[in-house]
Amino acid sequence: MTVWVLQTGLLYYWFTDRAVVGFNAILLLAGLQLLITAAAGITVKMLRTRARLLGVPRGGDGAALLFFIVGGIGSVTTLGISALVAFVAFLAAGMAHGRSLRVRGRPVTADVHRSMEWAKGSRPNAAALDAATRDALTELWLHDAKGEHASVPAFSQVAWDLAALGAPPNLLARAHKSALDEIDHAQRCFALASEYAGHPLGPAAMADLNTGMRKRPRNRERALIAVARETLLDGAFLESYSAELARAGLEDATDPAVREVLARIAQDESEHAELAWDILVFCIDAGGAPVARALHETAMAIGELPPAPYRREQLGLVALADPRALCAHGRVGLEKWAPIYAGCRKAILGRLEGLLGTRHNGASLTGERQDSCSANTLGPAST
Repeated sequence: MTVWVLQTGLLYYWFTDRAVVGFNAILLLAGLQLLITAAAGITVKMLRTRARLLGVPRGGDGAALLFFIVGGIGSVTTLGISALVAFVAFLAAGMAHGRSLRVRGRPVTADVHRSMEWAKGSRPNAAALDAATRDALTELWLHDAKGEHASVPAFSQVAWDLAALGAPPNLLARAHKSALDEIDHAQRCFALASEYAGHPLGPAAMADLNTGMRKRPRNRERALIAVARETLLDGAFLESYSAELARAGLEDATDPAVREVLARIAQDESEHAELAWDILVFCIDAGGAPVARALHETAMAIGELPPAPYRREQLGLVALADPRALCAHGRVGLEKWAPIYAGCRKAILGRLEGLLGTRHNGASLTGERQDSCSANTLGPAST
């Protein structure tokens, strides 16, 4: 029963947050449940055999059999639900450019309201688009704009962490520059969304940030581990993934304003990923073996399933829109997401393996040796 409760919680966590480790944890618990059920069945069998040898009257066979059957069905059902939830999450979630802003461990973004202040940038040509396609593009570019806007305080948190750990000034300077990049990205994306919507849009106040900056462990080693883990996932991995998605959108985009936005995002997000790798070098050098082990464990927990292209509320809008027009205005085709994610995952694991081998004696993460691997080599950077 305890295992089922844990699985239910993890299913909720996976479905709402799309954590990269959630699905693996669900499968692990499902496997544990199978083992527990099998062990219970063997124990019941042994007790029945002992009772028969001692001449003790048999009883409770029906209850024991029912427990075994229900436990087995529960285990298989959990596995099926886990796979279903992962598939639904793949279809129904979303992915924004930029670094995630986390408050109490959960990604947050601002609400949107009418505003002229943030819609600054080139405007797309939306005159020939039908209403359904405009609605879809408004929603999708707003999703990206909110993610870019949230990345501004996210990089402020990065600078805060670096200062707390005594990082060199060039890392802090680059973290602050990245925050300024994200302001530019957010303005450009809000400008696109505003043109599709027909009125100016911008972010509302973020009350979640009134709780203050997140707290890191006072112990230096544990703080280095926490920063390194987050930097690997949100920085080195997801920033590279965002850059590659922007490049993929650029390949099919024909609108000049959209191409300008995607080209800038692809370049800047690649630079942000490189900042993340330099922060990882700092953390490994400062924390040694414990940090290296933590990074190895974190990398091995990166799931093979990509974040889903669209959230649940976006699915209906996308289904009604013209798919060719979506691609012409920078939206990545569904068939490209999984290969891009797989390529990024392989590249990140290979590069981390090389980093750990250079700065620390690290174990193989990919099963094959890659002397050099950068997220920037995953696809051509269009200009």
